[in-house]
Parts: sequence; C-alpha cells; structure tokens
Amino acid sequence: AAAISSLIGMAKRLVAADWFTAKVSVAGMFPALHSLTKNSEIPYLYKELCLDETPMVRRAASLHLGPLLASLGAKDSSHDLISILQQLCKDEQDSVRMLAVAAL
Repeated sequence: AAAISSLIGMAKRLVAADWFTAKVSVAGMFPALHSLTKNSEIPYLYKELCLDETPMVRRAASLHLGPLLASLGAKDSSHDLISILQQLCKDEQDSVRMLAVAAL
C-alpha cells in the first residue's frame, strides 16, 4: 500500500509540474499505473493532462488515452473521459485530433 501511495503521489507531482516534459512523461505512465493500482484518482489526474494548455501535453494525453480507457473498462469514471475524448477530437491542433481519433 505504501508503494502504491508513493506512485500516486509521484504522478500527482508530475501532473502539477511547471514544465511540459514532466506532464508528457506521466501521460505515458498512467495506463500501466491504473492497471497496477486501480486508483480512482487516475482518471481525474489524466483529465488535467487532456485539458492542459500546452499542445505537447494534450498530444501525449491523446496518444495514451486508448490504453487508459481499456484499463478503466466500463466504470463510471471512463464516461467522464469519453467527454474529454470528444473534446480532444475537436482540438485546434491537428496532431491532437489525429491521436484522439486513433484512441477510439
């Protein structure tokens, strides 16, 4: 349990980081982190990445959204991310839109 809480704590720090590189890194970790921990905070942390102002962060979030949704399954929290997926499919950046559609 201590290891899981330290992993979640690390993910929270990376999501809240000032630099986009930390956020891009944690986006790739979230699908495996959710599979490992089944922590209920992960979809909400991921949503922050999907709504980030930096296109590189939204692109990374779009890239890993499919595996995260697969890990979440049909839980209620995945429905919240589906609305985010719809938003990413309408993003101003074409690379974000392309990756979001590929996540489907």
